[in-house]
Amino acid sequence: MVNTVLMVGSHWWPRDNLTLSLNQREGAVLLASNGHGVICTMTDPSNDEMVDARNNNVQPLTPQAELSGMEPDQEWLKIFPMVKHYHKDVKIVFGHVGTTAEAALSIKEKVFPDAKYVPIIHSIQDLESTPSSHSVMQSAVTVLCRTLPYFAVLCHYFAVLCHYFVTTLPYFVTTLSLLCYTLPLLYRTVPLLCHYFAVLCSTLPYFAVLC
Repeated sequence: MVNTVLMVGSHWWPRDNLTLSLNQREGAVLLASNGHGVICTMTDPSNDEMVDARNNNVQPLTPQAELSGMEPDQEWLKIFPMVKHYHKDVKIVFGHVGTTAEAALSIKEKVFPDAKYVPIIHSIQDLESTPSSHSVMQSAVTVLCRTLPYFAVLCHYFAVLCHYFVTTLPYFVTTLSLLCYTLPLLYRTVPLLCHYFAVLCSTLPYFAVLC
């Protein structure tokens, strides 16, 4: 087998770890569709999973030893000893960081020392920590409800201000009208007052003589 890659994984179809299984399957199918030979370890595949893998030109490897209900760790060679049969073919070994990376690296070092080791790192968005449209709307409603009392107080003061403005507007208009009426009178009266004051000042010496 030429240009063969080894996918060290646990499941073919999604089970407990949705993203891990999907990435493993999609990666294996993509490599196989591009002409690579793909071998994939599976801990407890169903018949349908085996058929699906083979239909996508992926060769499944099943455990040859009892797992005792536990996931295999770095001792995967005891569980999948048949990988040694491909020691001349495998050029790349894939492992998933956090799950099968140590097992893949151990297999690579012990069986495929000349192969490349590729750790797969992936992440999925935490839907629980990401606010949904419903939670955003609920938060907006909560904030609105908390600010309504302050808004009501502002509306009250604005209404009081408008009331005083409307109440005092007639007096303001009347005062302005009186001012406009008296300004011309003042304009005419001031020169006369100044004239009489000047005359009074001019008569003060005569008044002093008479006294």
